[in-house]
Amino acid sequence: MESKTYYMILGVSSTESDRGIRAAYRDLAKRLHPDVAGEQATRSFQEVSEAYGVLSDPQRRREYNNQLRRAEDGEPAVVGAAA
Repeated sequence: MESKTYYMILGVSSTESDRGIRAAYRDLAKRLHPDVAGEQATRSFQEVSEAYGVLSDPQRRREYNNQLRRAEDGEPAVVGAAA
């Protein structure tokens, strides 16, 4: 089973522009915010916020993409390590 990536969570491709990532986040955040969607949406809202936090920062996005590439190549994941 393939794990969810931050790109999947936001519903964008890995080549999406910063503007596209921001637009996807804003749309999801509006729909999933617990004040709007209720308490059951809290976890989803947190996932969306975490994904945006990484993908909206150029350095963190680069490191995340490197981690994804290593995982695709079959290398073991190194959690929390700088790329």
